Amino acid sequence: ITIERNPGSRPGTLSITNTRGQEILKQNVESLKTEVQITHLPDGIYIVKITSDQEVTTGRFIKKEK
Repeated sequence: ITIERNPGSRPGTLSITNTRGQEILKQNVESLKTEVQITHLPDGIYIVKITSDQEVTTGRFIKKEK
């Protein structure tokens, strides 16, 4: 998936958690667009959180095999 941040956003940390609150992935983000590989994740609902020193942005996605 591609994660796009707002222009002017500062570098921060991206984390993906499952619905049980288990952190699945954590990585630093520097650019406004970040590619994240999710092929290894099982089908389900995931929460994406990007934290910087000035803001916290959250979102979610659903992974489902075709």
